[in-house]
Amino acid sequence: MSLFHVDDLAAFETVMAVLLHWGGSWLQTFPHPPIPALNTVEQIIHSHDPKLMSHLVALNVSSQVYAWSLLRSVFTEVLNKAEWLRLWDHMFTNAHDPSLLLCAVAAYSIYNRNALIASKDKKEVEPFYRRQNAINMGDFILLVCELRRKTPASVLPKTGSNGIGINDDSNTSKGKGKKAGKNQTKEGRDAEEGGNVLSSVLSTPSTPWPLPRGMYPVFHGYPKFVVDFQIAERSRLAAEEEEVRRKRRLLEALSERARGLANEEEAWQKQQEALIQAEETRRKTAEDSEAKRLEEEKKLNDISRERRLAQIEQMEEAANKAMQSSQSLRQAESKRIDDDMVRIKQRAEYTLKQRQEEEALLNLENQTSNRIRQLQISRSEEERSR
Repeated sequence: MSLFHVDDLAAFETVMAVLLHWGGSWLQTFPHPPIPALNTVEQIIHSHDPKLMSHLVALNVSSQVYAWSLLRSVFTEVLNKAEWLRLWDHMFTNAHDPSLLLCAVAAYSIYNRNALIASKDKKEVEPFYRRQNAINMGDFILLVCELRRKTPASVLPKTGSNGIGINDDSNTSKGKGKKAGKNQTKEGRDAEEGGNVLSSVLSTPSTPWPLPRGMYPVFHGYPKFVVDFQIAERSRLAAEEEEVRRKRRLLEALSERARGLANEEEAWQKQQEALIQAEETRRKTAEDSEAKRLEEEKKLNDISRERRLAQIEQMEEAANKAMQSSQSLRQAESKRIDDDMVRIKQRAEYTLKQRQEEEALLNLENQTSNRIRQLQISRSEEERSR
């Protein structure tokens, strides 16, 4: 917006063109940073300045600090407006070579290697990539071109289709990847593994650059898992709608069945009223039989209660035995741990004593060596005095 001011459409189309042409691969690993591009930057720095790369690794500074911070801001955080325009003049002039942007990201660290190597902590490095630093753009651009010229082809990603089209089959293309050599580092192998992803989104002469007239290009580089998630979500919603329809049909069938059951219940009630009279006559006879059965059931319950109480006592005894056994095991384990702690303490004391004796011997050796040197100096002085 600071470049185009109130021309929102020009700003939007410029950003779209830059992202489609240079950043088409950045969504392939969404929501994570573009790992293949970051690995390529790391390989470029390692190829041209291994000492700087070793220092960054020693400080635990990842490529998300020295590469992704520059890519996601396209250098706006570290360059002023004039420097930024001059850099992107070269990017647009060499738009046929998108890998030049990755070389520029690597060149920024190599250009400032003295300041980075002087850093002693990761906290000193991180703010360096979020502020403007003194830079000679002429020398910096020469360094970018030199890195691009001297970087091995195996490090830079191969160009291919970036998943962008304008509904025209003539604008589609296919690329082939090559395997890296066996002597590559782990980062190199990671970059090679991600090479197909990055290569699939770098621009080719058939990619629309700049944006074509009449319509915006169609972007096909969305992450596969996001597309799969949308498809799965739509399938889930369709299945839920079908389940709702099935439940509605089932509810209608249940309502019909309930009406039938209500009619059957009414007929059954009428039959019950007829049976109540006969039941009253049988009830008195049944009461006598029920009294006898209750007496027998009481006796059986008493016997069952006695057996259950005896079983509970047996279970309590077994539980007490198990608790005693568990307590014995815990005591034995505690004793073993105490013994281990005593042995560890004895070993530590012995090690400390050994170190103290070793330090005493070293001090004695140093004192002896100092005496010998003093004697030699005294003898040399005596000989000179003679």
